[in-house]
Amino acid sequence: MVRLRKPARNPKQVEALVDTTPEMDSVSSSASSAATSISKAEAVRQAMSQGLDAPGDIADYIQSKYGLVMPKTQISSYKAQAKARARRKGSREKAKATTASQLLEDIETVKGLVDKLGADQVKRLADLFD
Repeated sequence: MVRLRKPARNPKQVEALVDTTPEMDSVSSSASSAATSISKAEAVRQAMSQGLDAPGDIADYIQSKYGLVMPKTQISSYKAQAKARARRKGSREKAKATTASQLLEDIETVKGLVDKLGADQVKRLADLFD
């Protein structure tokens, strides 16, 4: 609740005379803490995990759920960053899988040589490379 102590003559006096009650402060601080409890980037990631893709839909979701107002250009930027991060992660996992499958193929090749030439001959061949 806002109360004026005495009539103000100009806008600067109004600012000086405005008295806010502690109840108003606690309400506004709890609302602002709810809005700042999540980063904007995380809010966009959460919206994308809900299946939202259009920047306008994401902006509406973020405003209704977290009370954050974001321009569509900022949402698009966060979306692009999240998608690029996911692509990099996917390529690293693919590289690890390729390395593992390549190792398996190499072992199968060595096993074929052991079956064909015998273990002693393969050991002698390997010693030639040292």
